[in-house]
Amino acid sequence: MFIIELKAHKTLHQRETQFDQQIEEYQQKLEQANLEIQHLQSELEKLQEEKTNFNDTINTLTQDFETLKSELEDRGLIIPFFCISLYISIIDQTENTEFSERENYYKSEIKELKSKREESLLEIQNLQSKLTNLQEEKTTMEDKLNQTINTLKQDYEKHLNKQG
Repeated sequence: MFIIELKAHKTLHQRETQFDQQIEEYQQKLEQANLEIQHLQSELEKLQEEKTNFNDTINTLTQDFETLKSELEDRGLIIPFFCISLYISIIDQTENTEFSERENYYKSEIKELKSKREESLLEIQNLQSKLTNLQEEKTTMEDKLNQTINTLKQDYEKHLNKQG
């Protein structure tokens, strides 16, 4: 019976060590995910700033274009600038689409990493719960082992008293 309890104790200790290792691995993965989220958020902020600068440039060019267009209309030269206006409009739409796609990509990546982070946190909580249960089980097993040892000592002492 004593050997069985020792084996059980050893098994519990091994499982406890494994859970500790898993918790550490998940915490490292969580840190990596947090760093990646920070990086993606930084990239998203840069992209949004770039988009704002681009929109400011487009607004300035549009104002300059309108001014130039007015001057040329006053001189009777309208047709070539209709083509330029159309060209600027197409470029604006293309650039905004590219920015939106990149922005959506970064938002999607951030969302996915946050989801993975939540999964990792839940897994860590689960592992910590299992570890707590194992520690309680280990304590119970140690108590039983101590009781068994004490009982065996008492039985041995009784046996010695009967012989002596």
